[in-house]
Amino acid sequence: MNRICLSRRAWLLALPSLATGCQTPSQPSHPMPREARLRALGFEPGDEGWSLNLSARMLFGFDADALDAPQRQQLMDLGRELAALGIASVRIEGHTDQTGSSVYNLRLAQRRAEAVAAVLKDSALGTARFTVRGLGKEKLVCTDDTDACRAQNRRVVLIVPAGE
Repeated sequence: MNRICLSRRAWLLALPSLATGCQTPSQPSHPMPREARLRALGFEPGDEGWSLNLSARMLFGFDADALDAPQRQQLMDLGRELAALGIASVRIEGHTDQTGSSVYNLRLAQRRAEAVAAVLKDSALGTARFTVRGLGKEKLVCTDDTDACRAQNRRVVLIVPAGE
């Protein structure tokens, strides 16, 4: 039987790394409770879990599904924060305004949701399960009577399911 003998000083030096090595990825690294941290990130509780309407941070242009560099960076940062909270699954829903056919809007909404999912998969949240859905003009946040309102409807929503 081999014994590894460490001096008292070696043990004292090793303790901090041993303690951090015992943490699991699901343990939050933030001092505030998980719900408070989700609220701080902009999520709101709802019937299906915690929801974040990304329209406050990023809106898609008319007939657009591409993200620019600042939007991508915001999503990478958000993915890192969610991963630190131990989030294991996220539903990503894409939306459009009412302009255009229902079939076209469903496809466009799906592409928007997939664009957001692709960035989150590249982030620290990459090991999470993603459900990506395009809802088209099914769930408008306001009427489409002004340009500003149509812009608000061109969005993506992230949902962290209840019990997650």
